[in-house]
Amino acid sequence: MFVRFLFASMFVAGAALTASGQDPFGGAAADPFGGAPAAPPVAAPPIEAQPIPAAPAADEHPTLQAVREQNPTTGPELMRAVQIALDLGEHDAAKEFIGQLQALNLDATAMFALVREFGSGAFVRLVRTPELAPQGRTFGLAALEAAAGVARDPARLRSVAERLNDPSPQMRRAALRELQAAGAAAVAPLTAIIANPIQAELHDEARAALASLGRAAIEPLMGVLEASDSELRAAAMEALGRLEARNARELLLSPAVDPAADPAEREAAAEALERIVGVRPHPDDARQLLAQEIRELLDGRLLRRADAEGMIELWHWNVAENAAVPRRYPAHEAGAVHAARLARELYEISQERIDDRRLYLEAILQAAKLQTGMHFPLPRGEGTAHAAAAEFGPAVVEDILHHAMAAGRVPAAIGAAEVLGDIGSQSLLHSGSAAPAPLTAALRHKNQRLRLAAGEAIVKIDPTEPFADSDRYVATLASLVRTEILPRALVADPREENAQTLAGLLTRMGFEADVAYNGRQAYELAARHPDHTILLLSDALNDPPVRQLVELLRQDFRTADLPIGVMYRTEIEPLVYTSETDELLDAATQTGERLPGLHYDEDRLLAAQTIAFGDPLIVAIPQIYDPVTLDFAATRLTALAPHGPVLPVERLRFAGVAIDALGRYAAAPVKYSFYRLPQVQESVVKAIDLPDLAVPAARALGSLGTTLAQQSLVNVASQHARPLEVRQAAAEAFREAVARQNLQLTTDEILLQYDRYNRSERLDPETQAVLGHVLDTLEGVGEEPPASPPADAKAPPSSS
Repeated sequence: MFVRFLFASMFVAGAALTASGQDPFGGAAADPFGGAPAAPPVAAPPIEAQPIPAAPAADEHPTLQAVREQNPTTGPELMRAVQIALDLGEHDAAKEFIGQLQALNLDATAMFALVREFGSGAFVRLVRTPELAPQGRTFGLAALEAAAGVARDPARLRSVAERLNDPSPQMRRAALRELQAAGAAAVAPLTAIIANPIQAELHDEARAALASLGRAAIEPLMGVLEASDSELRAAAMEALGRLEARNARELLLSPAVDPAADPAEREAAAEALERIVGVRPHPDDARQLLAQEIRELLDGRLLRRADAEGMIELWHWNVAENAAVPRRYPAHEAGAVHAARLARELYEISQERIDDRRLYLEAILQAAKLQTGMHFPLPRGEGTAHAAAAEFGPAVVEDILHHAMAAGRVPAAIGAAEVLGDIGSQSLLHSGSAAPAPLTAALRHKNQRLRLAAGEAIVKIDPTEPFADSDRYVATLASLVRTEILPRALVADPREENAQTLAGLLTRMGFEADVAYNGRQAYELAARHPDHTILLLSDALNDPPVRQLVELLRQDFRTADLPIGVMYRTEIEPLVYTSETDELLDAATQTGERLPGLHYDEDRLLAAQTIAFGDPLIVAIPQIYDPVTLDFAATRLTALAPHGPVLPVERLRFAGVAIDALGRYAAAPVKYSFYRLPQVQESVVKAIDLPDLAVPAARALGSLGTTLAQQSLVNVASQHARPLEVRQAAAEAFREAVARQNLQLTTDEILLQYDRYNRSERLDPETQAVLGHVLDTLEGVGEEPPASPPADAKAPPSSS
């Protein structure tokens, strides 16, 4: 009898020794298994049975010997034995009992019962006691993880929720405690009951239970507010009010003042706000508060602090699952998504106000663009932001484009430009005032994606009469065609060796590198190539010096948004400096902190930091000497680009659109006589070297028909290493070019084609056919064969 009493006493003492922190199953205030609150576990490794140690020593504590005499074999018995051993400081014995527990291979249900009986704190204790490693950590984490899965199992919680009206008060209280312990996971079964008219007798109990779930249920309840069931929304509002959920107050404003809302729902929202902020809102106040919150979120204010991965979790109503479900967003995207939700609420109560309608459309376009991805077009079709904006017509969407550009809301502006391309007409290209129309103004915006979107929109509109900035439009198309598969970087340094070294390192990193040796060259290269990703400028530059160069770059819309690294000169000690200090390198790249082994000129350091001050796209970095430092600098600068750099896949898509448009314009010179197309031919010639653009580029050159176009086409058709499809397209385009502009080749170039044909005797028949097609074109223009063909020239094939 004494042994049993001692055994039980030690178990009680052991169960009382639990760690502090938040319990993973019910929040800080409740443990679903009866224990003290504990910190949430990390992911657990699978349970593996551990070998049982040898028999205990003879001098073992009498209490522990008494435990052994009881011969514990079940899960609860062994867990009590573990606790007693820990309380006695007998860690080896505790590990022995844990090994026996692992050997039982308990399933999730048994683990759940075990954790519920002893409390989660007891298992956190196993995890946090270093003397029990690795068995204690392995078993403790596995038990907590398995129990969490069972405790939050939707089917189980539905069963628990249905016991809320059990005849037994004890069963009702037990069910409520389990639901409260489940926290957010209990929202779905409770809302399912409220949404089910067949379970009307449970509705009152479910509503009360919702309001008692604790703060962990606030975000899921906010997701319930998106449901179509008015009674369900009212229940969620009541619960949010009782929980005094301040982060839900904006979502309650619209239903609290909306005269068209269900009266019960309107009263629930107003009462909830009164609980949260102490007053019921006036309609004008509600509108102003919503508009202010939306603007702040669209302008970049974070919704709340992000997690360690930079993500924020929001809850939404899922119609298919008939429940609120979580979704994780990047922090900046979460703010836009929540702003769009609030904007819909605002528009419900303020449809007659132009400012609020504009804010609504900006918000939904911004959120849709960020969610889809800046490098993809907006989704089309019913229920999309594109369709919602298009319903208002071109004039309203043009107004959205104008205001979004003015407010710096680039994703919304891009979305508006995409919509205008689908619904607009050429009247959008004429402003009726001295100011340019918004769509043509977007061609000169500093954000490259917006320039590309505006150019694509005008391609779709297909104007057939002159408009302001048509030359800029053609130049935009040319810049689209002049694309690169690889990201492009510019290095500017008057010291040739330094510049070439950095360019070589960038090439090995996957960049297409340009080199400039003075400020003027750097500016010209940066402005000429639209796809530079980063600029690395030495503070040793002159003509102009780096400060003036940066000012020029920022004044030019083509380069105003480019990330710039201003490299200040240092002196290096090769025997002291090491590139192995990754953390120091990263810090130096981001903050300008000093690296070991470098001697800094204080004036140069200060000058570079002064140039970077106030511009989030400029970083002062020490002179780069090695690939490790360059990698950090390039990564840091690339990450600075607003909404990320334009990707190669984007460039290729836009380039394809641009080439098709240029070819169409060249094919109808009378219809599109207001475009000056010869200026784009070099860009199209370059595009023919890109596999994805070669065939449409050949067609465009055929429509242009210029001397350069014809020379390029016959050369491409004659290069048998190119794909046959490309060579065939070039040969056919050459025929089209000659038909349009007559033959532009010189006698030497014509002789060269005969020579190429003659040397194709041993090549495949397809290659011979392509070369023959070129000669057919040459002979079909009425020209006599060259006066002095090669002596061994074969008779050219006759035209078919």
